[in-house]
Amino acid sequence: MYKVRILECARNLPLEEWNAIANTHPYTYSPEFLEMAEFLNTSDCCHRYGMIYDENDCLVALTHFNITRTDIAIFSSGWLRTALARIRSLFPSFLKIRILECAFPISSEHHPDSIRQHDVEKSLQSLGKPLLELARKQGILLVIIGPFEPQDHPYEPVLNELGYQFVPCLPTATLDIAWKTPDEYLSSMKSYYRSKLQRHLRINQSKEIRHELRDNFDDLAEVLWRQWVVVHEHATEYNGETLTPDFYKDFSLKFSEQSKVLLFYCKDDLVGHALLLLDGDTLRWRNFGRNKAENDSLYIYGKRLADPPVVLG
Repeated sequence: MYKVRILECARNLPLEEWNAIANTHPYTYSPEFLEMAEFLNTSDCCHRYGMIYDENDCLVALTHFNITRTDIAIFSSGWLRTALARIRSLFPSFLKIRILECAFPISSEHHPDSIRQHDVEKSLQSLGKPLLELARKQGILLVIIGPFEPQDHPYEPVLNELGYQFVPCLPTATLDIAWKTPDEYLSSMKSYYRSKLQRHLRINQSKEIRHELRDNFDDLAEVLWRQWVVVHEHATEYNGETLTPDFYKDFSLKFSEQSKVLLFYCKDDLVGHALLLLDGDTLRWRNFGRNKAENDSLYIYGKRLADPPVVLG
């Protein structure tokens, strides 16, 4: 039977053991990232870290999980959303629940696929009981494991046996940068998508929309947070995060040159932003915010996200 060791602080992680697996995965599993994320001052959230060992006490997998509060009213719309807003004027925490969200376990990329699959399956089985015990102890009604990516489908029977139900979530989209300039990127598109993008770019040009890529943005923390709130409150997809202005400030200061923000201006007014993180050779889109909840061309203008990877190499 595999065993799970749970740690409450990233500073207590045994670095040599943890990095033996984490170093073969994205930077988001590194102790440095986890420690900084732990102290990014997100409100009403606590972090835990799981190290999973086999029968021979060898470390075979890692995971981490958060206890946070989320708003299940994001799945409502129309009159129901209006009614909830009125109820919350009297009961602010109505339909806001605490959840336990566990990252999908990772194992060493140095092992053959069959061994890695076996380790992850056993890890999921071993995590079932500790997660439920922690949830009961904390008075939590909902446990989430994810995100569940297409490559994780072989583990679906294991999760079904543990009683988990699969629900839709936002997919992870990736774009390999094979172009030296933004114009090359545009030229590589099929004509339909290229003309559609160019039409939206013309709309933005007529509105005098422009963008700026910045490294240091702690001075804009309050403004960026307010923009994030607008998008968050109108979201129709699950998002377990509850951010604060300190999150943006600390993200800029603690992640230093690895953190970027893509600012969108309408004339001289800051109207939106995309929060970015350099993770090795990957540029990650972290958050998006804007002043108004509109489905307009500003989202399409976010295609400018293709520019920074080209510029940054």
